[in-house]
Amino acid sequence: MTKKTPTALVVADVKDSEITRILGHVSSDRVAVLPLGALFRGVELGWSLGRGLRVNLGGSELPPESLESVETVLFRPSSWVGADQRPRMGLSRVDGLVEPEFAPFMTAEIDALVYGALTALGHAAWMNHPDHARLAERKIPQLVLARELGLAVPETVVSADPGILADFWESCSGEVVCKAIGSASTWHLAPRIPAITRSVERTDVERLPSTPRLPTLFQRKITAAYDLRVTVVGNELFAAAIFSQSGSSPLDWRLDYTVPMRTITVDSVLAEQLTALVAQLGLHYAAIDLRVDRDGRHYFLEANSYGVYEFIEELAGCPISAAIASWLTS
Repeated sequence: MTKKTPTALVVADVKDSEITRILGHVSSDRVAVLPLGALFRGVELGWSLGRGLRVNLGGSELPPESLESVETVLFRPSSWVGADQRPRMGLSRVDGLVEPEFAPFMTAEIDALVYGALTALGHAAWMNHPDHARLAERKIPQLVLARELGLAVPETVVSADPGILADFWESCSGEVVCKAIGSASTWHLAPRIPAITRSVERTDVERLPSTPRLPTLFQRKITAAYDLRVTVVGNELFAAAIFSQSGSSPLDWRLDYTVPMRTITVDSVLAEQLTALVAQLGLHYAAIDLRVDRDGRHYFLEANSYGVYEFIEELAGCPISAAIASWLTS
């Protein structure tokens, strides 16, 4: 029997438990896998003008026609904890391959090779294209787009001016939270500095004039009935209610996964708005966080290009892995 040519490419760390779940739903002859965790540790990647991408998987070279036939790409950067105990996200670790002082340079070189070579697969549909994912991680354009699409968005201000921040706090009667401006920013924090949403108290505002004048995001606090995580896969939506108010971290449910979670159905208008948001961000996958107030109004908070979903699949029963696998091979 002639072996089928793969029509899907997975570029990810195969030790990622979500990737393992997805691959468990697809036939191995339909998907080629480029394991990021093994790059230059048994898996070689190269490129030449005219010939394009060359992939050698432990001594077995992937035929060029396999890449030419690729119609869909699932791309997921690796993540790990560095020697300095800070979280890292990228394409390949170079620990032990080069001297520490050359590690940032070599990491950037590998990124340039992989991103440059793979994005030449312009004919394929990506979940998600790295260029689109990087731009989509910026919260300010997300908030603007969400409001343009008719979604409710909490009042928000970003400023380094203590007066502007104090005035905003007063206008919200002190019901304000502070957040990171960009999703990627939190990857540069040490574990001992939790990047959480937190309340802004009057004492915080009073200290602003004596702190460095650096950009800070303030947002009106939404008094929640519950939180909502909506995972968008292509045109499919999987919504899970997170009853954060019953746990130890009602302001930021990410610090308490013991709270009840269950699958719910969102109305068609909200579903269309969220699907349009993801499409206009140039994505095929996003994990969207919303907060539902006590009057039942849904407030958009942010969309994550690489948001994890395994906990939602486990705790709320949303079949997200199967949906991603179906998107890959459909």
